Amino acid sequence: RREMFDIAISGPLAGLALTFPILTIGLLDAGTAQLPENPIGPVFGDPLIITWMFDWLRGPRPAGHEILLNPLLFAGWVGVFITALNLMPIGQLDGGHILYTLIGRRAHTVAYLLLYGAIFYMVYTGEYAYGLILILSLLGVLSACGDAPQSASGSGSEVATVPAPAVAPAAKEETAA
Repeated sequence: RREMFDIAISGPLAGLALTFPILTIGLLDAGTAQLPENPIGPVFGDPLIITWMFDWLRGPRPAGHEILLNPLLFAGWVGVFITALNLMPIGQLDGGHILYTLIGRRAHTVAYLLLYGAIFYMVYTGEYAYGLILILSLLGVLSACGDAPQSASGSGSEVATVPAPAVAPAAKEETAA
């Protein structure tokens, strides 16, 4: 288990080792702006690590101000986002491997609880924007727990091919817009 933990944690740490210098340079060059009272379109906010780093590097922001993204800050934001997704304790993601090495088979129960909690939150708040991520997470939970449909050979290879067609239309739609 120790070797599996070391391998699982090394990927996110390597990604963050590259992300933090880019994020720092981007934050040093970033500005802030006052948001309108009723902004048009979604406002996602910033990950806590970016907010903390901005306050540490540049001092606290005035109330109601948001950090403006520049290209390096956006690249750092994407790096933090992808690392956070990879650390979700579900299925074959690094977070799932880390949790499995720490608590064993109980990691499957934790993955199910997190997934059901996310579904409940989406239904409760009416925010369905992350539905595709939940569907892909469900496939990860099922494959990690051994509940996924198996092919005649028992390899479960059809589960691995489902996310690619599911993601392709969304990517194509984004480029067309």
